[in-house]
Amino acid sequence: MKVIRAHNTPNKVTLVDGTVIHRDPSGKMYIPEWNTYVVCAPYDNHFIFKVPERIKGVGIMCSCGSPAVTVGAKAYAHLSSKKEAMIVCFHHTKFNRHADGAS
Repeated sequence: MKVIRAHNTPNKVTLVDGTVIHRDPSGKMYIPEWNTYVVCAPYDNHFIFKVPERIKGVGIMCSCGSPAVTVGAKAYAHLSSKKEAMIVCFHHTKFNRHADGAS
């Protein structure tokens, strides 16, 4: 018997222009302004991704449809024990639910 962490964990998202973006298995994202990689929040039912630069006005998003933001360790203490910056879903951090209603 195997324990399933999350049924149907999404691995891709399709943007409005038809672009398909796949979940990065590393769980990190390179931030050029900081010249370093930042860990993305490990959600079961959603993932953080960078929107292609050709789509103006959007930067980093959660697959639930909310923008993603970088926060310090205090804001995500319930998600990780690390004491460094993390990229999280804005909606989930503020309301404890993703924008599509998932927890």
